[in-house]
Amino acid sequence: MKLSTLSGFFIFGILLSGCLTIKETYSFKKNGAGTMTYEVAFNKVDDTFQDVKHDLLPNTWSLDSLAEVISLIPGITKVALTSAKDHQGFGLSFRFESLTSLNHALSRILLTDSTEVFSYFRKENGVWLRAYKADRMMISESFVNKARGERQVAAMLSQLGYEVEMQFPKTIAVAYTGAEGMISGRKNKTLNMRATFQEIAATDQPLSATILLD
Repeated sequence: MKLSTLSGFFIFGILLSGCLTIKETYSFKKNGAGTMTYEVAFNKVDDTFQDVKHDLLPNTWSLDSLAEVISLIPGITKVALTSAKDHQGFGLSFRFESLTSLNHALSRILLTDSTEVFSYFRKENGVWLRAYKADRMMISESFVNKARGERQVAAMLSQLGYEVEMQFPKTIAVAYTGAEGMISGRKNKTLNMRATFQEIAATDQPLSATILLD
């Protein structure tokens, strides 16, 4: 992710003095079909900043329009907007019939170029490969403008997290990740990865992974 793209997230940390976590959750079938949920959760929001939070949340309009775009992608069904507990966040979910359709949908969520389709997931000789690329702003430009000149941005970066949870149809034999990772779940079928935005800004593929199933 480009450093300039992160500026919107910087603002959130500075204004709310709390944490923001983005989470991608996947459940894969053997044929590459499955479900995906993309969530933006606000944590530790102080009551003093409730007005600010509500100004931020209307940015879900972008997810609303994205949901409409994604619903038109071949192989994508059951597109729905989601709301985090206590309205402390927002997101969307959908079903995909193949990794091709999933990659198309993820490209629309994470990239501003409406024509690019990035290979976030692929399978080669039985090995699952996950890559990462994003350049979409999540916070409104007005908040970027308000907070220009603020300091201690680096400290805020370490409080902003990005998580990826992938549940596979078979036990994970081994996994190599570009970020902090853990194999868990029933029969060790789930891989969890987490990186801070500080790590994402400094690394090309912080949320990449190579997964071999039994």
